Amino acid sequence: MPDGYRQNITRKIEHLGRGMMADPKIIREGLSEIFSGIAKLKAGYGHRHFTIDGKLVGDIGEVIAEQEFDIRLTEKSVTGYDAQMRDFRRVEVKATFKDNLLFRSIPDYCIGLKLSRDGTHEVVFNGPGRYIAEGFPDKVPHAKNQVAYTVKQLARVSALIPEIERVPRISREPWPEDFAALAAAHAAAVRVTVD
Repeated sequence: MPDGYRQNITRKIEHLGRGMMADPKIIREGLSEIFSGIAKLKAGYGHRHFTIDGKLVGDIGEVIAEQEFDIRLTEKSVTGYDAQMRDFRRVEVKATFKDNLLFRSIPDYCIGLKLSRDGTHEVVFNGPGRYIAEGFPDKVPHAKNQVAYTVKQLARVSALIPEIERVPRISREPWPEDFAALAAAHAAAVRVTVD
């Protein structure tokens, strides 16, 4: 084995060793703050789990969207959508602290949120998912490939959507108490019609 190659491997191993030397106190305190925050979120919004496994950002985005838009979150996690409008149209909520949102498919409707660490957010997309597919015909997600769209790209496309096609902002009109049952009945009726 050449000396240069051996030295390069030795440097990489030393670098990895330094990276693994974490301060247990910092980790303990940081995790304590994270889990304390998660406990507060769960107490205030019990219909979401706020798990630490990567769904945390999505759950935060979903409750923000439910407070700002006239939607109801699904009781359980459902593939392809997180909420429904009063007329049962399906809405997927996407949220990020970064500069892009990831899609596995094009949703019926989408609310895209850019979150900030101070608790503020920006709506970067609101409307039918078909606008995303039409705006980026060479970049359409499929079942096996996740596609990232930047928040700037989504905001540009969203700016073209007529107000009447957007997910409406919160309404003063109360939701039916049995909305979950109505939504389930509607979904069953749609399945029967399609079959």
